[in-house]
Amino acid sequence: MTASPEPLAADWRTEVDYAADDCGVVLSASGDVYIRLAEQAAASVRATNPGLRVDLFCDGEATPGAFDEVHVLSRSFFRPKFEAALRSRFQRTLLIDVDLVLTADVSDMFWVLNKYDLAACQVQNRNQRFANRFWRRSFPNAFPQMNGGVIAFRRNDKTTRFFEDWQYLVAEVRKGGADQPVLRELLWESDLAVHVLPEEYNLRKHERLYTSNWTVPAPRILHSQRFVRNAKAGKDVSPRGVYGWPFMALLRNQIRGDKQLTSDSQRTAGSLGAILRRRLFGGRSGLSS
Repeated sequence: MTASPEPLAADWRTEVDYAADDCGVVLSASGDVYIRLAEQAAASVRATNPGLRVDLFCDGEATPGAFDEVHVLSRSFFRPKFEAALRSRFQRTLLIDVDLVLTADVSDMFWVLNKYDLAACQVQNRNQRFANRFWRRSFPNAFPQMNGGVIAFRRNDKTTRFFEDWQYLVAEVRKGGADQPVLRELLWESDLAVHVLPEEYNLRKHERLYTSNWTVPAPRILHSQRFVRNAKAGKDVSPRGVYGWPFMALLRNQIRGDKQLTSDSQRTAGSLGAILRRRLFGGRSGLSS
């Protein structure tokens, strides 16, 4: 039976205090390589969104102080994000993969969750084979896959059931493999209120910045499998090591010119540019390995 839609929060038009106890970022990691990358991702959250809580679900040892809370996974499944989503202690959760870094304020994603159950970005490289995989049925191109690496959701009966179904179908029915074709089908069949985020909230195709100008918003999140590849090869896993210094210089300029990020309404403490230079782009307390 389909649950009746839950009423919107009475203050859904009002900005959310993301530093409140009911908002937080959740990561999950199975294995030491992924735990170390999770620590880097968490450091980027703290650099760009000070005060936002960050939790980790893992099957190993995390560096003390890297997270607000560390939870032991009950199952070392290769997709631990399902368990992390279901066990999140937050009312509003930003569920992120470990192969990414936050480069700007993302607090407005929690505000979106006052009105929507779930928010995510569409897959950007949609002409690649992975993006055109189906599970049990085909879909119109106008309803593409959503990327499962950055998902904001509000905890309620519908989202709990959604993550339970996603976990069961990937882990028990498909016995592993790609989870995004299943995500696409579940979203199509669900009655969730879903918001499609702009691509800067989960930028996979970073080369886009080379052909952009001041009118294009700066990335809020940089997401790349190169973080994992570099980590497994023993190479530099810092943003500079993954993207190169010319791109990082371009990104700094893009952030400085983004009027949405330099507004007085932003909550990032101090100068955003100074924080990014110090914490993300090779500073002594940054993310360089």
